[in-house]
Amino acid sequence: PSIGKISLNNLELALVRGGDQAVLRENTPQAKTIYFGGNSESRTQKSRTRARAISTALQTIISESEDVFIVGHRFPDMDALGAAITMKNFVNLSGKEAYVVYDPDQLMPEVSRAIDLINETEEGFAHIVKLEKAFDMKTANSLLIMVDHSKISQTLNLDFYKSFNKLIVIDHHRRDDDFPEHALLSYIESSASSASELAVELLQFHEYNSKMTVTDASIALAGIELDTKHFTKATTSRTFEVAAYLRSQGADNNLIKSILATEFEKYKKINEIILNSEYVVPGIIVALGKPEHKYDNVAIAKAADTLLDMAGVQAAFAIANHQNGYISISARSFKDYNVQTIMEAMGGGGHFNAAATQIYERNIDEVKKDLVKIIKEREKEQ
Repeated sequence: PSIGKISLNNLELALVRGGDQAVLRENTPQAKTIYFGGNSESRTQKSRTRARAISTALQTIISESEDVFIVGHRFPDMDALGAAITMKNFVNLSGKEAYVVYDPDQLMPEVSRAIDLINETEEGFAHIVKLEKAFDMKTANSLLIMVDHSKISQTLNLDFYKSFNKLIVIDHHRRDDDFPEHALLSYIESSASSASELAVELLQFHEYNSKMTVTDASIALAGIELDTKHFTKATTSRTFEVAAYLRSQGADNNLIKSILATEFEKYKKINEIILNSEYVVPGIIVALGKPEHKYDNVAIAKAADTLLDMAGVQAAFAIANHQNGYISISARSFKDYNVQTIMEAMGGGGHFNAAATQIYERNIDEVKKDLVKIIKEREKEQ
């Protein structure tokens, strides 16, 4: 590509990541994108006009497709599932068949419970399909919708992604250069609380109105509650408007509580990580899982979330051996401390106040040493 095109792409990337930053990339095939700044959180930039325009454009693209398959990221959380279920409703309103795709080997406990609830109904069972079956169902004119992620490397299954000619991206994380270049449409709003919030807003602007089932509305609201820590972070008036809409659609608090409940053994794993934590600089705490134990995404993320609730903690990092063979870091922060850039420096990414990374072929002590070095370098820059 020309220097001018690269410059324009860099400018667009800086804007969709929230502004207040510079993006540098050399004009070579192996060049790595470097970000400077970005130390202020994205403020509310969403407009009803844009959401309505995206909703209309989505309906047009869907009408030109044979059917639609919806995927979240690898090891999807409740927000990914909530956004996917909401987009399934959107597609059905547009007169096309929609299928939420999942991998049975990548299910966290709360997502598994939610899928079981969906499968209890004939309508739900027909529209949530296993990855293996989805490969056989899709056609050359099928459309793929990626929700709650925009990085190709994070998608549910790379071969499944590559098998589509048409795709759409709906996400609330800051975009980077690992982005589908052939996306027909992307709706990325890093100021939104969750992908479920974005999906519900699009549904509200659909030209046809239809009531969601209690299960679907509850799952979407559970996704928002999970990503906002029960409406304590990343929320705006738009978040509460969407939550009110879902309640009007029948979202049930008892159902949500049963979906998001933590098992006793998982609770012990979370505390195991928390108990092995220390301040590395004032206000910044790092926790380590036991080297001989393995943990899942939920335990590692909830450990970081819990540490952030402690008085005086500005940012929390939980590091542990993941059950799938790599080392996982979950990062959480308050206000103006950007954990996304720290995770990007370690090969990951995410949101301004919530990010993560996966590291292979290292041990947990080496990873902690690298993380602490980056944190201290950032402190010096400040």
